[in-house]
Amino acid sequence: MVVYNGEKYLKQAIESVLNQPFKNFELIIVDDGSTDNTSLILSYYKKKDKRIIVIKNKKNKGSFYSRNRAINLSKGCYVAIMDSDDIALPNRFIEQIKFLKQNRHVSAVGSWAKVINSEGAIIGDLKPPTNYEVIKRQIIRTNCLVHSTLMAKKEVFIEFPYDENLPFAADYDFLIRMVRKYVFVNLPKILIKYRMHNENISTRFRKKQLKCALKVRYSAIKKGYYPLWTLIFLSKPFLEYLLPLKFVRFQKQFFNLFRSL
Repeated sequence: MVVYNGEKYLKQAIESVLNQPFKNFELIIVDDGSTDNTSLILSYYKKKDKRIIVIKNKKNKGSFYSRNRAINLSKGCYVAIMDSDDIALPNRFIEQIKFLKQNRHVSAVGSWAKVINSEGAIIGDLKPPTNYEVIKRQIIRTNCLVHSTLMAKKEVFIEFPYDENLPFAADYDFLIRMVRKYVFVNLPKILIKYRMHNENISTRFRKKQLKCALKVRYSAIKKGYYPLWTLIFLSKPFLEYLLPLKFVRFQKQFFNLFRSL
């Protein structure tokens, strides 16, 4: 878990991990140079539970630098990603570990998620594709992972560390590179409450995220991961990047309303 000035939701995130029925884990939390009460909250929980390991960056280094740092220090055979504003449902660890042990050919697993707002009210679902072959085909078009649901064998993260030069799309880049070698699936189960609010990277830095994701897609095609004709899939995100953000939001709201009729 990486946290930067996350005092508002941090307690809920930590408690949701500590309350997992599966108990044999270490919770590595990187405080990425926070200036609010994050350090006080972490200090309290570190004293409360010996499974918690707190790492402090002297200054803000970014979530993907911090994730790499935490992963390299981890001791478990599996690594689970958890965002500091999300909530893990009680069966998350049990479900994912059980699946990985029963399906040895699978190296990484995500899941579906409930979307909640800043107050914790449910506002939707995220249901990415579950089949590995479908994910491999569709990943050039869209990110097929709710990153806060990811659990993988540690060697996967070691072989494919997050690219710290892609601060707004390193999770997407990780998945595109990883699925070429390792089998990844999403469980058709809700295992996370994914929080959407005004401080999300996808909200605050939407344009930068779109630009980074376009760069990741183009790089994958240029390297021969996908045929040249898949460049057509870059047209929609490129247009979204060019259009004013307010127009894109209005368009999405309009089509969502239209689908519901």
